Amino acid sequence: MPQTWTGRPGWTLTLEAGRLTLRDGDRVDAFAGTDAARLRVGWWWFSRCLVVDAPADGTRRRMRGLDRRDGEAIRTTLARIVARAKVRDALALAAAREPVFARLLATRARTQRWIAYDDVSAVLAGLPRREALLATLTAAERDALAATLSEPEASALAFLGEDHRGHVAAANTEIARRELAAGKEFFATVEKSPLTEEQARAVVSLDNRVRVVAAAGSGKTSVMVARAAYAIRRGFVDPDRVLMLAFNADAAAELRERLEARLGALGLPHEGVEAATFHSFGLSVIGEATGRKPRIAPFVEAGRDVDKVRELIARVGGAEIVGVARKELAPLVRSFMSHVKANGLTREEVARRASRVPGLDVARTRAFLDLYWQVHDLWQEDLRAARAVDFDDMLTMAAEHLERDPGLARWDLIMVDEFQDTSRARARLVRALLRPRGTYLLAVGDDWQAINRFAGADLSVMTDFDAVFGPALTRRLETTFRSPQEIADVAGRFVSRNPAQIAKTVRAARGASGAPVTVMRVPRRGDLMAAIEAHLAVLAEDGGATVDVLGRYGFDEKLLPSRRPSGLRVAFRTAHRSKGLEADHVILPNVTTGRYGFPGSIPEDPLLALAMPGADPFEHAEERRLFYVALTRARRSVTVFTVAGRESPFVQELLEDPGVVLHEGASINHGAS
Repeated sequence: MPQTWTGRPGWTLTLEAGRLTLRDGDRVDAFAGTDAARLRVGWWWFSRCLVVDAPADGTRRRMRGLDRRDGEAIRTTLARIVARAKVRDALALAAAREPVFARLLATRARTQRWIAYDDVSAVLAGLPRREALLATLTAAERDALAATLSEPEASALAFLGEDHRGHVAAANTEIARRELAAGKEFFATVEKSPLTEEQARAVVSLDNRVRVVAAAGSGKTSVMVARAAYAIRRGFVDPDRVLMLAFNADAAAELRERLEARLGALGLPHEGVEAATFHSFGLSVIGEATGRKPRIAPFVEAGRDVDKVRELIARVGGAEIVGVARKELAPLVRSFMSHVKANGLTREEVARRASRVPGLDVARTRAFLDLYWQVHDLWQEDLRAARAVDFDDMLTMAAEHLERDPGLARWDLIMVDEFQDTSRARARLVRALLRPRGTYLLAVGDDWQAINRFAGADLSVMTDFDAVFGPALTRRLETTFRSPQEIADVAGRFVSRNPAQIAKTVRAARGASGAPVTVMRVPRRGDLMAAIEAHLAVLAEDGGATVDVLGRYGFDEKLLPSRRPSGLRVAFRTAHRSKGLEADHVILPNVTTGRYGFPGSIPEDPLLALAMPGADPFEHAEERRLFYVALTRARRSVTVFTVAGRESPFVQELLEDPGVVLHEGASINHGAS
């Protein structure tokens, strides 16, 4: 029934079906929805009036003769009309989405399938939070709102105030619990050893973006293989929609072999699952996009890239760069080029970086950059002439093709190994593989083992994962199957002195069953070889054991004795090349201070800072992680050799650790550990 208020001298305001009509003589104005906010009850001298604001020119009319009771009724009516208009569309959308959200949760619970972030986002898209919606109302409008809402609208407003992501998290926790129980036999047999609960939980967390932070020796490859098997077994993805990316050919081959063996043993189809290096995958993407797979330039593939740069410098005119020895110039330019390309830097960006650092905005930098860009352009010209690419350009080209043609990205489940070593170019390629909805990325890595910044890796791709790839779930693998608890504790305390890292508590699957970490200190550097020889003789008493001698530099191999005990398998590697490997016993032969000690103190040319990812400001941050990698290669014992008076700062830290013992110039029996 219409409601009418009358003022003097004869104007009327009528409410009918949520619409207000103002009549004043021959003039009739209508107000609906938020347009009713143009009306308000005000004062004209000492009496109430109805104020009408003009929308265009800002003028206003005052309709006099309004009594107190009618004024309060109009004020309440206006608040209700405007409030309802402000929330109407949002509530209508919420009312439509609420059953869809409930159905999504119920369906996934019934089918025991993880509720993925992007699926939830699609349902919640465009919905404001209840608090944000109410914030658009005045206090009077908020007070009036409840009386205007129907029961479905009140329910929709309550829905906007719920913790939707919290509901999803709770539902996923229950889904995971039921999946782990229902798949108990599968998780016990998918790998040669049963998966731990944390491994199995990472497998069933089939969200769109999952970062797995995996401690050294925690079985990350098992998680990748099991995740492929799980998704195929449950019918979530087809085998030919699974892609696994590794950083080198050996790792890719291991993934392929493990997939074939384990899926084959379970009777699961595995034909079509792709396990490849970033480089081979990038080449195949370009080949599919263009009909011709490019070839890597011969001088790059054969490892003659520095020689090529040296040749190009000569073509430019052999420019002299202040402060760079001629023999060092070509390696510096080549390293700079790799970082420029890996991080997708332009001339302008490099110049901006130089201008922002006072110490680099100098003549030497400008001379170097002038030379560099000439060499860069000649390098690119020679690549084009040879109809070839280098590895960095290839990654960028592959990403560009995927970005232009999303149809090339046919994979649903994408897994990436050693994610802490990802460059910006690799990250761009991975991001290009992800559709707005329906793809599942699993990135496995360990920021504690990030040791390849010099080769273009950007640790922030992993540590700031959400910023690069979007909201993500983090799972942790903190049980090590390699080292005993004694080594895990010492190594963890050592690397954790740098606070800018992802916290982990590493537990050894076999508990405290090993020897303590030992520092062997000899009087003089010339005593190192004899001490190592004596120690190897003791280790040989444990027949058939393996020993990795891990030097900071290749020339540390000279500290190994020429005569080695029979029955003991001894291998020398640099600490960098030990990544992913393990041995019964680990020896660090030269942990001393100095330019070629550990940490190494060979200064990095400051010019590289113009192209490299930002360095961790913590002292010796990457060297510390490299030392951690070396410590965690050991299955049974670690022995650190140093020289009295020349102890590395790392040795000095170790000696403060209660889990480390010091011996002066004599071997320690770890053979029976």
